[in-house]
Amino acid sequence: MLEEALRLCKTRYSSEDSDEQKVECLNTAASIYVKQNKKTLALMCLIGSLKLNPKQPVVLEQAEILGASHLLPIPSELKENKCTVSVIIPTVGRVPELKESIASVLRQSLQDFEVIVINDGGTESVEDVIANFGSNKIKYYRLKEKRGVSTARNEGILKSEGRYIAYLDDDDVYYENHLQSLVTVLEKNPNIDVAYTCAWWCYGDVEEGKFRPRSKRNYQRSFTRFNKNLLVTHNCIGPLLCLMHKKSCLLTSGIFNEELTMLEDWDLWLRLASHFQFYQINKLTGEYRWRLSNTSVIRKNEWAFFGDIVRTFYAYFNGKLVFVESLLQKSEHDHAEDFYKSIKTEYHNYLKYPEALKSLLTVALKIGDLGFARIVARDYFELAPRECLNDMIKLRYLRRAFDVCNILPVLPRTVAKVVGRKANYFFSNRI
Repeated sequence: MLEEALRLCKTRYSSEDSDEQKVECLNTAASIYVKQNKKTLALMCLIGSLKLNPKQPVVLEQAEILGASHLLPIPSELKENKCTVSVIIPTVGRVPELKESIASVLRQSLQDFEVIVINDGGTESVEDVIANFGSNKIKYYRLKEKRGVSTARNEGILKSEGRYIAYLDDDDVYYENHLQSLVTVLEKNPNIDVAYTCAWWCYGDVEEGKFRPRSKRNYQRSFTRFNKNLLVTHNCIGPLLCLMHKKSCLLTSGIFNEELTMLEDWDLWLRLASHFQFYQINKLTGEYRWRLSNTSVIRKNEWAFFGDIVRTFYAYFNGKLVFVESLLQKSEHDHAEDFYKSIKTEYHNYLKYPEALKSLLTVALKIGDLGFARIVARDYFELAPRECLNDMIKLRYLRRAFDVCNILPVLPRTVAKVVGRKANYFFSNRI
């Protein structure tokens, strides 16, 4: 019954819904997740609900309780490194595709790797596929029952003995230079912890035991440098096969969240990006293969549901900035200010998302808490000066040089006066 109620809740969720409808869906889903002991998903739903409607004291209380007990899925230990790369391949028995995936790894120009195939409770014929390769680089494990792709990947991670971790789904392939390209960047740049390439998005189908592409395009569509703020809005990394990271990173970020049934890769990338340096390699080094039977062809509304709760959760620093907004709405100004001050240093060291501070500034101005608005404005300016000044002018918070000097003391006084004059000109001519 709970699963059916949850399914109906997610399928009713739509980007075209009103905020009230979304709040109802999110609160219902949260209560179901609590009963299922899926605390992370419950917390994400409550954070999303509070962002849409901060005036929910009961929801705020529930979110604070869950937030206080929220734990990342961090492994207690990882195996010793005995090779350069561990490639994790979960499978449920797509035998023809799996053959091509494994073969693409075995053909790599860099040969110091292991392939860990995790059969997620699928067909036992996978064992025959492994045996036919006759390679001691392949390690095979079978879960007794289907537990989901996140659990399968985590099992592979915990069994891995590579210094770096790479991922490959059982229907995608690497090109021969894929591992070498990533390892070269990570080895030559000790400050880089995560690297990723680009991939072709290939549409086709399996015919006579092989994938036959009908069309393809660059998955990312354009080559851009890595941007943490962009990653918060959507998964700009591309398919899972593109990325490689130091295994040791997982002791800080945690492994895949097994509560998520989709977007679990984006969730992990966001946690990695909160702590570690990313680097994009502008090379097409693999193929993300898509066909009508792919698990990627999933209900649109369910994608919207998970996309919204994951995005909001990380954009607002694990929901903590949403808590601050809710406290402001309850007129608990001192509590809100103290809470914000306690987290802002940590926030600025992790993901930095200007829209979150803009939202917080807007709320502070709306309720007339100018003292708190001044604190947020300073942090917003340090993070994104141009956006901050433009937004404060539009919010009618900057009108003259005195305001800039008072709100943004991080600016040299002479620069503040110039900016103030421009703000004054803007108001006298545009408003």
